[in-house]
Amino acid sequence: MTLPSGKDAQTMTSEAKWPTYSLKLKNRSEVAERTLEFRFEKPLGMTFKAGQFMDLTLIDPPEMDAEGNTRGFSINSAPQDPELTFTTRLRDTAFKRVLHTMPLGTEIKVEGPFGNLTLHNNPSRPAVLPKLTKYARNFPIKVRGFARRSGTCSGFMRRVA
Repeated sequence: MTLPSGKDAQTMTSEAKWPTYSLKLKNRSEVAERTLEFRFEKPLGMTFKAGQFMDLTLIDPPEMDAEGNTRGFSINSAPQDPELTFTTRLRDTAFKRVLHTMPLGTEIKVEGPFGNLTLHNNPSRPAVLPKLTKYARNFPIKVRGFARRSGTCSGFMRRVA
């Protein structure tokens, strides 16, 4: 993906050993009360695994608080989806207020992906995924990814009491 400046969207910073992207907000929608989904165009060639997260940094935000202008978000989209999707509850912080009100097309800096909260690749081996509140948004993505890799979810979706 080439930016208007002529630079490639993916760069490697001298301090970091992970990819950094410059992305524009494509769309946002309310998915539940005080919960928003944000969509960005996925950079060409970018790969990640279901369960990973990225750091989103607001560029020159109109307001900032003591928590700064960077937050980590779980990637809500599946790896094969054409967009990067992130979902968040709207708390009363400067970061969330800016994210909620910034115009479509606003550019942000995204670093990652990070993390290894991912499934194994052996469909014959049972997998246990507790549906914890904090990670509940990623649960369907992990199941879809597992089903796509293994061709089945047989025995996978068992409720554990």
